Amino acid sequence: YKLIMVGSGAVGKSALTLQYMYGEFVEEYDPTKADSYRKKVVLDGEDCQVDILDTAGQEEYSAV
Repeated sequence: YKLIMVGSGAVGKSALTLQYMYGEFVEEYDPTKADSYRKKVVLDGEDCQVDILDTAGQEEYSAV
């Protein structure tokens, strides 16, 4: 599965991503350029891989 975190800057995309990946909530704001993460999960009894692209929030995503 592939997920892309999109939204305006400083709304919490990275905080949500890091909470999901590591179970940690980051309160301080550190602007993201673009980060990617990969996590293995079990979904409906099957091993799956989740790829997450955490975007900077400054791009236009009208085509998405």
